[in-house]
Amino acid sequence: MSKRKASKPILSQPDTKRPDAKPTVTIAIDFGTAGTGYAYCFAGSDVIEAKQPGGQDARKTLTNILLNDDGSLAAFGYDARRQYSETGEGLFFSNYKMLLSNVDGAAGETMAQALNGKRVRLMDVISKTIKYVKDEALKECGRALPNGVRANECQWVLTIPAIWSDKAKGFMREAAYRAGLIEEQDSRRLLLALEPESAAICCDIGQLVTAGQSFMVLDTGGGTVDITMNRLQSSSPLRLHEVQAPSGGPWGSTFVDNRFEEFVGDLVGQKSFDALKATAYWIELLENWENVKTSQTADESTRTLNFSPMLEVLEDGVKLTDLVDTYNKTHGASLKMRGRSTIVMDAAFARRFFKNTMEKIVTHCEHLLGSDPVSYIFLVGGFAESELLQSLIKSRFDSPRCKVIVPVRPSLAVLRGAVLFGVNQDVFASRVARFTYGFATSCQYDPALPLHSIATPRVLEQADGRKVPYVDDIFAPLVKVGDKLPAGHVASRSGMCTVQKGQTEIGFRIYATPLGSINFTTDNSARQIGTATIACKADQSAEIKLEFGATEISARAYNEITGEKVQVQLRYD
Repeated sequence: MSKRKASKPILSQPDTKRPDAKPTVTIAIDFGTAGTGYAYCFAGSDVIEAKQPGGQDARKTLTNILLNDDGSLAAFGYDARRQYSETGEGLFFSNYKMLLSNVDGAAGETMAQALNGKRVRLMDVISKTIKYVKDEALKECGRALPNGVRANECQWVLTIPAIWSDKAKGFMREAAYRAGLIEEQDSRRLLLALEPESAAICCDIGQLVTAGQSFMVLDTGGGTVDITMNRLQSSSPLRLHEVQAPSGGPWGSTFVDNRFEEFVGDLVGQKSFDALKATAYWIELLENWENVKTSQTADESTRTLNFSPMLEVLEDGVKLTDLVDTYNKTHGASLKMRGRSTIVMDAAFARRFFKNTMEKIVTHCEHLLGSDPVSYIFLVGGFAESELLQSLIKSRFDSPRCKVIVPVRPSLAVLRGAVLFGVNQDVFASRVARFTYGFATSCQYDPALPLHSIATPRVLEQADGRKVPYVDDIFAPLVKVGDKLPAGHVASRSGMCTVQKGQTEIGFRIYATPLGSINFTTDNSARQIGTATIACKADQSAEIKLEFGATEISARAYNEITGEKVQVQLRYD
């Protein structure tokens, strides 16, 4: 494509894309690394009900899924873990949400590996997860209505980590579409809500924070820690301005589990450890460890861990007592035995499993607060249920100038807030761009331009038969990293036209880069996040519009002569 005349990016109000029919109920699904749950609120009501998929408790279930050998769903949540630990049959998956952090750089299809080593497409595993929760939510909500409720009568909200890439967001939208939440992949009946932003809505920000004050939401989940920083514009209605782009890292509670795995491997040796992980006894040991992890306090209390599942795979003649003695001598530890299968850990040893992960959280928070102090820190997420983490964050950051707030049931804050976000989608008045976004364009070669002099032009035949050299892959920016983007506005470029004879459409290749400026889309920092195509002849021109300021980027292309408009679903390929 080429430009007929120069034009600067402009901002304009987007066309509404919400369906006319009001949803009967708003349902939020919090798909977490460690736990998954849903919550709902009927139209006209302010009562939010949180539920455990497959149960009635107001809590999450485990994000564990058990598939039959043919790929069909066998069980989910606690039921999946129980069935697999009893039978050892089927394909058991856990912690698979974390694989979405790899979809950007993965070559080919991203796969999930079951505990028995078999591999299944990650898209299949996640879409089956979402479908199960969707079906449970519809069944629960339908009990209150004479004719039940269908998926297309709901406003769906799916929570995602704030640090996820655009490609990972696109992956989740496709998974939700395959799961039957929406009938069209770009439907506005599905919102992707950033987890810490959802938590902020739930934490009574307007009651605690004064207009003009800034606050941090520290969302500590099973897989990731997500941090958002906002300034309160108004409390009624609730309006927030983003101070910094979301940040964080893979510092969730499952990385505490990784330290435990390393300990078990060091204790029993790699051969016995590999044998254990290939059986359902490993699931039993993790259940025992989970009880220790979640009850860990900041005091000097000892912790006991039942290692009886380990006895099932140790070689004949090998005693756990001997292994503990060897470990103590090698590592300078003071582990003790109670009976044949229970290991007693002192408080200092138990806290070592948490130390590395928690230090990363604290270090990152200190870095953020060094440049942008806040008046409040809201600590939420499943990991925030840990008394040890609460104590650490308060000891490091709580002061007269900055109060650390831990809401009741912090593990449900994201879920409840996501429902409120689905009801009121206009909470966030502005956001900060995480990347510089733009698209690839072609321009007629001009040897006088320094940028063109370093490129190799491509000669193209024009409609009138002329041969004209063009420079390809020039980056045309729409938004710069760090820009404050008002919610509901779009950046656009117009006057784009075809560049060669016989061309009947224009394809906009859309790129993102963390750099403030690049010359070509072939730059190593540039990553293609999607394409948008519009029919366009030689005597016509096209316009591209990208909508920012929400949790997802949407694109629209227009033929400026015919008026044809295409609502584009970005393909994150």
